[in-house]
Amino acid sequence: MKEICPAPSTEKIKVMNSSPSIETLDPLFREAGSVRWGCTRTGVISPTDRAIYSHWMASGYYGNMAFVLRNNDVRSNPELLLEGAKTLFCSAFSYKRDTHHPFISDYALGTDYHIALRQALSPVAQYITQNYGGETRICIDTAPLRERYWAEQCGVGRNGLSGRLLVPGVGSAVVLGFILWTGSLPAYSEPLQDDVCLHCKKCIKACPSGALQGDGSVDARRCIAYLTIEHRGELPAPLPGHCAFGCDICQRVCPVGEHLPSPACIMTERQDIMTLDEEALRSMSAGAYKRLTHETALSRAPLKQLLRNLSAIKKSH
Repeated sequence: MKEICPAPSTEKIKVMNSSPSIETLDPLFREAGSVRWGCTRTGVISPTDRAIYSHWMASGYYGNMAFVLRNNDVRSNPELLLEGAKTLFCSAFSYKRDTHHPFISDYALGTDYHIALRQALSPVAQYITQNYGGETRICIDTAPLRERYWAEQCGVGRNGLSGRLLVPGVGSAVVLGFILWTGSLPAYSEPLQDDVCLHCKKCIKACPSGALQGDGSVDARRCIAYLTIEHRGELPAPLPGHCAFGCDICQRVCPVGEHLPSPACIMTERQDIMTLDEEALRSMSAGAYKRLTHETALSRAPLKQLLRNLSAIKKSH
């Protein structure tokens, strides 16, 4: 996802009132649909994590996602995303589904998560500013924010060998939303002490392209999700697996939360996407496809690219 760094979209409220407690805010996040949330003080990212990220970039694992090379000062300090920010809230929303599409990733089968999460978190941000003053900014994926790092600091989850954030009792089928706030809380969440990842290495063994490096890092150049969504032009090789948009293999084999009931999915399922097949795609015009995928994550891949991916899957079988 291309990162942007726009100005805060909310109106400034200068007066600061008393601070809310975690207990006061918990029902608001739960009502919004969060499966787990937490909060932490803003600040500069730890030198250790900055070194890990620098090594990932130096290894070339980011492929052609040039945006990771920009805004590094902002990426290292979320306070630069909102002047005066003191508090960061992280909220995880589930997109785990019981039914799947033959070649489209679960997260793209409904409303675009950027839209769904902003709608869910806007009432929470509004409640905070109206009752406690200050200014907020909602960040969902497009801001240069080290999301998994801050999710760990907020106690929402821990990173696993799959390179995904693992939420206790839920797994990795989550999308993250953040709220920056210029106010402070009397107490903050603590990072999880126990490792959520079971280190069974099922994800590493199941990845058909060898993208998982065994230390929690991912070589995007070999990742099916990256190749089908971010990579433009000809693919370097036939696509293993079966997914033409994204990939769910590593999260489906992960045992974290697999035997627990699935929480409600934050993105409303689209039946016209669920029933989409290759024959329909090959007879569809670019305009019709654009209208079909409007306000869904699937819109990130043009029709020509999705057809390219489907052809590459056939070549690998």
